[in-house]
Amino acid sequence: MKKFFAVLLLMYCNRSFSQSFPCTYWPAPCPNSTSIEQADDGPQRKQNGAIDQTLAFTRKMRNQLTDFMQKVAKQNGWRVYELMEDVFDGPPFQFIGFDTWEKTPYEKRPPASDDITFILIINTDSLNQWKNWRIQLQSESENQANAYVEQTRNVDNDPLLKAYFDSAQYFTKQRTDYSQAHEKQHLEDLKANNKKALAEYERVEKSLMDISDAYIKKYKDRQSLLYENPSKSFNQFNDNRAKLTAAFTEGSIVLIHFAINPYQVNTGIEDGNQRSLNPQYTLRVPGASYAGLFLNKKSPYNHAYEFNYKGYLFNSPAAVATILFGTYQPKDSYNNYRPKFAKSFTTTANTLGSVKAKNVTYCRTWHCTWKEEQTR
Repeated sequence: MKKFFAVLLLMYCNRSFSQSFPCTYWPAPCPNSTSIEQADDGPQRKQNGAIDQTLAFTRKMRNQLTDFMQKVAKQNGWRVYELMEDVFDGPPFQFIGFDTWEKTPYEKRPPASDDITFILIINTDSLNQWKNWRIQLQSESENQANAYVEQTRNVDNDPLLKAYFDSAQYFTKQRTDYSQAHEKQHLEDLKANNKKALAEYERVEKSLMDISDAYIKKYKDRQSLLYENPSKSFNQFNDNRAKLTAAFTEGSIVLIHFAINPYQVNTGIEDGNQRSLNPQYTLRVPGASYAGLFLNKKSPYNHAYEFNYKGYLFNSPAAVATILFGTYQPKDSYNNYRPKFAKSFTTTANTLGSVKAKNVTYCRTWHCTWKEEQTR
């Protein structure tokens, strides 16, 4: 028997421009129909290394989690839909060859991993307001871009800016002309070490260079001042867009990700070194081996509610609840968890060499009362 471990990441939303809507739920994330269809494509998955038991397990987990999510939505007057499903049917580790993997019976394979993600629409009115705002945002964005182009074009036509530029060029040319006109005499003065003549040459050159540099500085200062207003307006627009995107997202939806038999688990938010950040609060969830809530102190930015490199978690949500079911090893140096069943997965023999126990853990109610049952 093999062990089954579930990780539930809730992207709490308490804290993306076109009139042809990509899907019914837009501007909430649209279902990734390709990933869902691929997960349900038995013949193709068998070519990738899956076997009948794995496919049956995938269907069972999808059906149970979908039933659970629909029950939760119905109890609370919400809407729910599956966002995506990510499966991998080949060898889970580089040291296991595909031929070896194909010959390994189900009983000796490590637990199959699965990722299923749902969206709960918890406030339809907020979602509709979000949609209306996004429609308006398109024309506002176009107007802002046009205004920025026009304002920056006016910078190039500023008469004082042109005067500073022309003056800088004039005195630069004066310095060049002076150097060329006195080049021969300057060389003779250098040979004769005529200090008085050399000092006069350097004085004139420095004077012309200082005047030129002064006009260049005036040019740059004037240019910065002229660009400041359109840049400030553009930055304010982007800041406002980020804040409203966060407000509508957080007021409309909750992202829920189930990681089934994961080989590594992070807490949903990472630092710049891809190290999981510790949740600040402990949650009480019956049957869970760990449950914590991380509140994100980082202000939302334009890409905060786009998906990160994993493809099923937001970049920087307001809060993340992480709930683990099963038995896990102590956290590693990156603050991540690995299940106990993966402790010996260092060689082909250790990974495929024995029949492993498996417990199925799944959520029966919104309050997460959990039950174990045998898969076979």
